[in-house]
Amino acid sequence: MAVYKRQGTNKYYGAANAGYVRSGSATDGLAQSLIDAGYKLGDAQNIKIDREKDEAIGIIEGLYASGKSESDISQEILAGKHPKLIGKYNKATTNWHLGKVKASEVFTTIRNNIDEYDMQDKSQSLELYMKKYLPTLEGADASYVMGFASNFNGYKKQLVLEDAKLRATINSNEKIKEGRTILATKSIDEYMEAWKNLDKQVANTDGTSTPNRLYTNQELITVIKEDVLGILASATSLDDIERAESIMALDMGINKEGTNLGSLNSRKTKDIDKIKELIISKKKSLETDTLVKEAREKDETVKNIYLEAFAPNEDGTPKSITELDNIKDKLKALGDPALINTFTTFFNGQRDVINNANNTDDFLLSVAEGAYETRADVIQGMNDNGIPSAYLEKAMQRYDGFKEEENINDDPIYFTDQTYTSSSKSILTAIETRLIQSNPMETPEALIAASNYIKTEILDFEADFKLANDGKKPKPEDRRKFMTDLSSWVIKNYADNAVIMPEELVSMDDKKINQDKVDALRTELDVTTVIKNANEALNNLDTIEAFGEQPEFKDFIPFNQPDRVEFYENTYNPQIDKAIASVFPEGVLTAELIGALTDQELNSLVLNLANQLNVDTSFIRKSMQRLTGAS
Repeated sequence: MAVYKRQGTNKYYGAANAGYVRSGSATDGLAQSLIDAGYKLGDAQNIKIDREKDEAIGIIEGLYASGKSESDISQEILAGKHPKLIGKYNKATTNWHLGKVKASEVFTTIRNNIDEYDMQDKSQSLELYMKKYLPTLEGADASYVMGFASNFNGYKKQLVLEDAKLRATINSNEKIKEGRTILATKSIDEYMEAWKNLDKQVANTDGTSTPNRLYTNQELITVIKEDVLGILASATSLDDIERAESIMALDMGINKEGTNLGSLNSRKTKDIDKIKELIISKKKSLETDTLVKEAREKDETVKNIYLEAFAPNEDGTPKSITELDNIKDKLKALGDPALINTFTTFFNGQRDVINNANNTDDFLLSVAEGAYETRADVIQGMNDNGIPSAYLEKAMQRYDGFKEEENINDDPIYFTDQTYTSSSKSILTAIETRLIQSNPMETPEALIAASNYIKTEILDFEADFKLANDGKKPKPEDRRKFMTDLSSWVIKNYADNAVIMPEELVSMDDKKINQDKVDALRTELDVTTVIKNANEALNNLDTIEAFGEQPEFKDFIPFNQPDRVEFYENTYNPQIDKAIASVFPEGVLTAELIGALTDQELNSLVLNLANQLNVDTSFIRKSMQRLTGAS
């Protein structure tokens, strides 16, 4: 059989050992070098694999950061879009990291929908809530499962800790609430004993024989503090404040550890200081509310007493002196002698007050703008300013209106409502333009008078509207319509008579009353038919010869011509009177009829008569004045 013989021998080739071939240990070294080179190649391969794994992780993290989901990334890998994620060496790494990505996605979904989890619902738990969002990992790659689990468990731990803290807080709050419920039913004398009874021992849930306390020391203190805060939050009377103050002063005794607790008042902590400040603030607020309530009740009593005094008896007669004295006695219960004196002055039988319209309007505006604090002050103001008692109701309206607006914005509505402010400005601008042209010296005073008139009309409209609509305020469209009518009325009167206050500028209420009377009169007189028949009848009238057209002027006899004055007085005017009277049935042409005609109807009738009779319209108007006595 062939025997392997060592081939290396000691031979020398040339000088200087050129070509020397080492045998023995030398050849072993070469073999070792080759072996070492193999290991280095293995290390290099491992480094290459690690680098590919890191590169794979980087690619996945980059794709995830770009907004792609685990499902999107997996589909792209299967489609061959990322060849660096497919190698045999990085497959497990890729699956493991995809599992981590999936865990992040699932946890984000759980976080985003955490409101669905109600830890106060006994039938729910964090585990049950999360379960519906967990993916099915059955059949998944082991590396994928491990990657998912390693990442998700870290997230889950964080959420479990939060859940435990919140549950502990809820349980503590529930205990505190239950403690407050118990203490709320106890008198001050029973309070501290009931509080101490809250400190009970309960079985330990960890299985040991050492019992737990139902309340911690901090929770016990919190029960009292929360009880005081609850009393203050719902306090409606000074009795509530007194109970809170009493609880704060109660000695809590010594706790189980032997510490003297003192009272809440004795504690120098920020939360206790805030409670003390709240007690003082709430007490002042309730004291103020009590005074305001008493003032309102007094005000309302005064109002009702005056209403009773003004109300007629069952037979329609006003209250007698004796009856007024009996009503006055009701004011004694209010303990204010000034109210009695005011009442006596107001209903003094000897009082003789002559109404000054400007004075009354100024007074009513002052009431509307808050010059008087109470109804009693308003009545005293009426006495002081000589305002007739008939204006008491309107004064009370103004007062009520101011108090109502005061709760919203401190100013009367004609200063705050845009419809009123803008329309008023437009009206005053139009008046100013008219006055400057014809009566500049009186413009400033006239504008003040006009402004006061507009304010008064606005207040009257608001009061009348509420009265007619069960206390409801006018809508913006109601206010716009009213201001349109008011604007036309005011501007018309100043256009007709540019003075400080035109005589015809009556209130809108009086205007409506007057118009209603006119409408009723027009219906009664059947004005439309009368005008129609008159216009038909005047077509049969002959013209009347003017002065200078008579035969006497044509005989050329000196001093034979008629006298001008005598002619018009005895001939011309009587002819006109007779002609006008003839177009109306007897008894129809009266001052009432003239007053019932609109300006357009009257002007048209005058013009038609003048044209038919061939006379100037001035003669027609004077004739109607003579025939009817109308101005």
